[in-house]
Amino acid sequence: MKKIMLTICLMLCGMLVVVSGCTEAQSRTIEEGGASILGGLATGERFEDSLIKGAIQGGKGWMQGSREDQRNVQTQAEIDALRYQQNTEAFVIRNSNGSTSTIILRKDSAGYIGPRGERYLTRPTEEQLRPVYGF
Repeated sequence: MKKIMLTICLMLCGMLVVVSGCTEAQSRTIEEGGASILGGLATGERFEDSLIKGAIQGGKGWMQGSREDQRNVQTQAEIDALRYQQNTEAFVIRNSNGSTSTIILRKDSAGYIGPRGERYLTRPTEEQLRPVYGF
């Protein structure tokens, strides 16, 4: 009977990980909950007690995993923002009426790319940008 229960627990934990579309941290917590159930059964605990402990362990881990995943999303957003800053440059040009326009150009290995897709092999000057973006 124990072997059947162990097999069922393993299958359920595996199916939860695959079917639920969990993140890595959440999958790990489901596995930890399953391991808690299996550990309890292996040491002779009643099946119901092992299930309760496993559910509690899995629930704790699920919440922890969600927080970890949120931190990862924030970290990725910060990395993306830094990459954007490193790969762009703002140019200010003075217009004929005295106002200014700011143009953001993207840097790449071949030079600079303007907002309209035009390419500059070297860092463009204000004189090069004014006919395109000034007034």
